[in-house]
Amino acid sequence: MQTISFLGYLKHTMKVSAQHLVVVPKSTLANWHREFQQWVPDFDVVVLTGDKDARVRVLARRSLCFGSLGLLDRNDSKTTAPPEI
Repeated sequence: MQTISFLGYLKHTMKVSAQHLVVVPKSTLANWHREFQQWVPDFDVVVLTGDKDARVRVLARRSLCFGSLGLLDRNDSKTTAPPEI
C-alpha cells in the first residue's frame, strides 16, 4: 500500500509522468493488481506473467521494451529516467 500511495503521490502531486516497474512475488500479483485498481484507477497497470516469449509479446503490444538504461517507449524513442527527488 505504501508503494502504491507513493507512486500515486509522484504522479498526482509531483506531476511525475514516468513509468515505473514494481517487482512483486508471483503469488501476490493479483492482489497488487487489485490494489492498484482500487487506489490509483487511472494508472495503466501491466502484469507480466508467463514465459519469456509471452512477456515479450505483452511488451511489444504496449510499445514498451526494457533496456539497460531504463524503460523505453518505442513511440517516443526516449528513455524514461527515474525522477530526482
